[in-house]
Amino acid sequence: MERPCSANSDIARRQWCSSAKGDAFTGLRFRRVLIAPVRFAKINEAAFGQGEIRIQMKTATIFIVTTMLGATGLSAQSISAEVKAQWTDIKENLTKAADRISDADYAFKPEGEPRSYGDLIAHVADVQAAICGAAKGEQKRIGAGQKKTKAELIAALKESNDFCDSAYAALTDANANDMVAMFGGMRTRVGALEFNVVHDNEVYGSIAVYMRMKNVVPPTTADRPQMDGKKKKQ
Repeated sequence: MERPCSANSDIARRQWCSSAKGDAFTGLRFRRVLIAPVRFAKINEAAFGQGEIRIQMKTATIFIVTTMLGATGLSAQSISAEVKAQWTDIKENLTKAADRISDADYAFKPEGEPRSYGDLIAHVADVQAAICGAAKGEQKRIGAGQKKTKAELIAALKESNDFCDSAYAALTDANANDMVAMFGGMRTRVGALEFNVVHDNEVYGSIAVYMRMKNVVPPTTADRPQMDGKKKKQ
């Protein structure tokens, strides 16, 4: 019988095993959270290429996002401050993950998976730009999906991150509930920016698995502070 965390396990189970090691959702101060089997959204990448993204939100999104907000340890702060802190965490983790894999391994794609490591970085950069553009009332396209090398994709991710920084900087408690157009519907500004954090963490869950498969420790584990003088588990 196949072990649930073996190298031959499907990607969903490997994501679960990775999250059990603390690789996933730590940007939201969440650990041991199931990522792959619970999809927050299904994004039509073919339509995205034409500037149209259709999202089918799951009811679970409301519950999980609410739970994550309560688990951040920032309850004394405002809602805008919480979302900004979550963005900073996942942005740093994704930036480190993009840097710590070799150029050659950007082409790495586990058997049966639709995206390579580079494709995951590109997906983050492109979707971030679209979501943050919606929050700002702008249209922003990075075109990361057409890039292949590590240098190109890191530059695309930085461009996307910088653009999103301005969207999060502009978020306040006063304008958090302003309605913005996003993917054919209307959402609150804070809801759009929180969705970006959720989507980034979902993709980071896959990234962490890919890194483990290439014997690279994901940044959420590698950079985790030592506690009680105990050695960090890699």
